[in-house]
Amino acid sequence: MTWPLLAVGAALFYGLQGAWTKRLTRRVPPIVAAWAIFAFAFPALAVYLATRGVPDLEPVFWLALLGTCSIGLLSFYLYASAIERGDVGLTVPLLAL
Repeated sequence: MTWPLLAVGAALFYGLQGAWTKRLTRRVPPIVAAWAIFAFAFPALAVYLATRGVPDLEPVFWLALLGTCSIGLLSFYLYASAIERGDVGLTVPLLAL
């Protein structure tokens, strides 16, 4: 029964992300906006790792992490560049496809 609430929340936050990115790219280049989005998660991850410790990980994990972070950073850079150049009302729905 909580899935409708989660779906509405995800849609709301996705829309807010587009508006926030548009506002952010007025002041900083898209690459800085992309790094800011990724760096925002690091403090929460650091707190979790400090309290729980680093789990045992296989070496292939670090390769997968590097690939995922690289692709994610590139995709958000392109997303921020598109929002910077276009209207949010036109760009975000197109990117949602």
